[in-house]
Amino acid sequence: MYPTRQQELDAIDFLEHYLTDREAAITDRKRQIAQLQARCEEGTLRLAKLQKFSTDFFANRTRINSLAMTALDRAIALGDENIARIALALVDDEYSKDFFGMMNRIGGIR
Repeated sequence: MYPTRQQELDAIDFLEHYLTDREAAITDRKRQIAQLQARCEEGTLRLAKLQKFSTDFFANRTRINSLAMTALDRAIALGDENIARIALALVDDEYSKDFFGMMNRIGGIR
């Protein structure tokens, strides 16, 4: 009724393989978790960078638009076509910027 020597060796061999496989699975799982954490950190940094760019982009657009409109109002009051042309060119230039293309180059939108 007692296990034979061969059965004991087979049981030990089975346990060694099981433990080795289990350790390999745990190590692989830890590697996968570390990769996911790194990707999450990368995503968080990318998001912060894109949010800052977006905030700065639209703040700058608002500032330039305000300055151009002030210049346009003065040009109209003075009847100066050159100042009006320059003010409208500034607005046109600012609104022709490709916001999403710039975001893609900066933050790599995927």
